[in-house]
Amino acid sequence: TIDDHGNLYYAYSGNSRVFMIDANGNKSEIYFSKGPWYPYGLVWHDKNLYVLEEGHAKNKGPEALRITQIDDKGSIKVLAQIGNLSE
Repeated sequence: TIDDHGNLYYAYSGNSRVFMIDANGNKSEIYFSKGPWYPYGLVWHDKNLYVLEEGHAKNKGPEALRITQIDDKGSIKVLAQIGNLSE
């Protein structure tokens, strides 16, 4: 997804990270999904980046989804979660 300043954001699911490439081509990591969460979808809206993440339990496939908000100041907040991860 692209923000209001032309910065490109992409999710690297296999590495649990979200990166930004600015208008000059500089790449920076802006988010790391902790634990068993993997970013899959991104959208920019009203100065916020929203990250759709898929949660995987150990040795199992996906069991839960959550939406995380990253505001333009870098604050991170989980807005919603569907499902729970088993042990």
